[in-house]
Amino acid sequence: TVFATTSNSYSTDICNSVIAIAGTPDFQYLEENDIDINHHDSGEDFVCEMDGFTVPIFGTDEQMEELRKLLNEGELISAETTIAVTNEEFMLTEDGVNAGVVLPP
Repeated sequence: TVFATTSNSYSTDICNSVIAIAGTPDFQYLEENDIDINHHDSGEDFVCEMDGFTVPIFGTDEQMEELRKLLNEGELISAETTIAVTNEEFMLTEDGVNAGVVLPP
C-alpha cells in the first residue's frame, strides 16, 4: 500500500489550526486514482496545520460533511480551530513522511 497509519505510539499532537480550503477537485489526482470525476464532492476540504506545514484531513463522507456543517455554522473557524490528534491518526507514505490525518471512527 502507499499509505499506512502509525502504530505503537500514544502521544498527542495538536493541529495548530484546521484550515478550510475551497473545494476545487484535483482532476489529475482523481483520474490517476480511478476516482469517478462526476461523483467527486467539490465542497470544502480541510488541512491540519502543524509546526509550519500542512497535511490533509481525511474522514468518512459523514465526518467531512460534519466539518463542513460546523464551518458553515461558525463553530469551526478556519485557521483558528484546533484539534488534538494521536500519532495513530497520522497517515504516512512508505518513506515515513506524514501524508495526512485520518479522523477516528
